[in-house]
Amino acid sequence: MKRYCTECGAKLSPGDRFCTECGATVADTGEAAPPAAPHPPRTAAPPPRAPAPEPERVEPEPPRPAAAESAPPTKKSLFGKLVKIVLVLMALSALLGIALTAISHFAQIGWSVPTLNIGAPPPPKAEGPVRVFAIGNKEAVRNAPAVASRFRTDSPILVKSIQTYHWNNSVGRTPGTIALRASDGRVYGPWPASGQPGMGGVPNAYWLVHPEIVIPPGDYEIVDSDPGSWATNASAGQRGFYEMKWQVVKQDGKP
Repeated sequence: MKRYCTECGAKLSPGDRFCTECGATVADTGEAAPPAAPHPPRTAAPPPRAPAPEPERVEPEPPRPAAAESAPPTKKSLFGKLVKIVLVLMALSALLGIALTAISHFAQIGWSVPTLNIGAPPPPKAEGPVRVFAIGNKEAVRNAPAVASRFRTDSPILVKSIQTYHWNNSVGRTPGTIALRASDGRVYGPWPASGQPGMGGVPNAYWLVHPEIVIPPGDYEIVDSDPGSWATNASAGQRGFYEMKWQVVKQDGKP
């Protein structure tokens, strides 16, 4: 006769004292117990869930090294720059010295530095006869005028020549320079003079220059570089002897 466990209804073998399924003590009744309700089928355990993926770690970017600052100039480079600056200054100083020497030389010999006048009006033209301003006579002379030799012009004039007299006790004088000084202080010249013999063959008794310049209207003084040998007398009003030749200048259509 088949036997079944009274607890779980599992089939028992003859002589079983314990249920092989649930372990319950089997009562020896000799009768087959009605089969118990079968155990509900065991459901398979759900498969383990896959672990959630860990968030990806983003490694922080290592800090970039700061741009290397320009290295400070070395002593060698500073010394090189200093040497260049000194050389440039020396060159400029040499050029300046040459220019000043040239200007001084031109001033001594009475030369004027030419200038380029682009678009300048044409120079005025002299017209009419050559006229003369002069102080002098045939009387005996002495040296060193006490009064300035002056003249006045009411129109622009072209100064063609100026002559001063240096009889100097019949020995003459090595020519120097002659200039014109306006009443406003402006100086025209000086111009280097050439010498000519005077009365009795006195060497360099006459100093002569040829300016060929135009001067504006105004009052002017004759400036001789050696007034100590310049001839004068009482009849000349103690003024130095001179003779200046000039012409009237016509400018802008007006005399």
